[in-house]
Amino acid sequence: MKHFSIFIQKLTWEFLKEESLLKQYTVYTQIVHHNLLYGQQMTF
Repeated sequence: MKHFSIFIQKLTWEFLKEESLLKQYTVYTQIVHHNLLYGQQMTF
């Protein structure tokens, strides 16, 4: 199982190695995180 997680990490790193992809990934995660927070606030 440990080898599998290392494989995933390497695969992810290869995917994010490109700076533009890394920026897109960062923006995407920020948007998703914001939407999750906003969605939680909306439920209250």
